[in-house]
Formats: sequence, C-alpha cells, structure tokens
Amino acid sequence: MIKISERLATIARRVLPGGTMADIGTDHAYLPVYLVEQNKCPRAIASDIHEGPYLTARELVHLYRMEDRISVRCGDGLRVLVPGEADTLVIAGIGGSTIIKILEASPDVATSAKRLVLQPMEDIFRLRAWLVTQGWRLVDEDLVMEGDRYYVILVAEPGRSPSLGEMELEVGPVLMAGRHPLLYGYLDRLVKELKRVIRELTKSSREESREKKEALQGKVKELEKVMAWLSSASE
Repeated sequence: MIKISERLATIARRVLPGGTMADIGTDHAYLPVYLVEQNKCPRAIASDIHEGPYLTARELVHLYRMEDRISVRCGDGLRVLVPGEADTLVIAGIGGSTIIKILEASPDVATSAKRLVLQPMEDIFRLRAWLVTQGWRLVDEDLVMEGDRYYVILVAEPGRSPSLGEMELEVGPVLMAGRHPLLYGYLDRLVKELKRVIRELTKSSREESREKKEALQGKVKELEKVMAWLSSASE
C-alpha cells in the first residue's frame, strides 16, 4: 500500500469519488496511485510538463501495475486533456498565478470539470479572487501543516459565488466560517512576515515604498482583527 503525506491525503479527501481525476503537475504520481488503490477513483490521469517527473510517474504506475487505470502523460497544463475527460482537476504545489494561467489557457477543459482541488504555494488571494469572478464558487477550504509550513487547499465547483470582501479573499471564507483550528497560527505567521516586509520598506525613502508600507500596515490591522475574533471565539 502506498503511503502519502498529510497534505496529499487532505487533497485526496476532496476528490470526487467514482469519477476520473487528473493530477496536473503530478511529479511522482503518488496521488493518482493512492486514489486508484483506495478504489476512490476507477481511473486517473497523471501529467507533468517535465520529462523527468513524467518518467518517474510512469515507473511508479508500472510498479503498482496500474497502466490500465492510470494514464501518464507529458504535456503543458490542461492541454493533455480533452473536455469532459476528468471530473476532478487537481493542481497542487505551484503558485496561484501559475494555476490561473493553466486554467485560463484551457477554458474548455477547465469548465467541463465538476470540481477543482487546488493547493497554491503563494498568490492565494489572487487565486481566490480569480475563481469567484470566473464562474467558480468556493465549496470547501482546508489548512494543513507539514513540518513547519502551512498549506492552503481550495475546492471550487462551477456556480455563482457570493461577493467576497478583501479579508475573506485574504483569509478564506470557509476557513473563517468554520474557525479552522490552524487558522490563528497561519495568520500569526502571515502577520509576522508582513511586519518584516514593512520594516524593510521603512528603510526606503521612495514614494512607492511608502505607499506599499501603508497598504501593508492596513492589511496587518485587519488581519489582527480576525485573529482577535478567533481568540475570543476559543475562550
């Protein structure tokens, strides 16, 4: 039985059961192999743009004798798929801006999926904002901590999204509504990083640095309000 990390296990729990899933940027193909082995997905597609990970994925699929159930492909983003081929699209471990580019490059494939499971490494605000303005609604979110790093997981499905405020896009509407137990620690680390950036900007006399510093100071104040709300709710 294949063993996967808590981050991948959390992503796996969000994949729609009984359908075909596609793991874009699969690396080793751990996730598709796990889902097929667990009989959650009868068929999976593992793809990567780079030849090295593609060959590694092929080797793992062969090792588990799953060539008849997992299609391993080498190609750019969603271009390896045809519309309707995958029910769940997983794109994990890359930047939010890159995820947006992948989805925008193949809108026919993206919009034919029933669910997106996304795990951006950065630009999470931008990805949330893009999703809710492009015909997707956030149906679930999760936070996972592995080692000393937090990972945000977004689950989106086709549909009209309610209007979201800046803090909801920054923190996550589902994470806030559910008062996720890891959210305070995640925000505490984010605030500390923003304060570090503010200290660096203070050293500069440039006008754009001053404006950026003021914007970040405003964001820190709003985030600290959310943290205070989380603290009061746990008392």
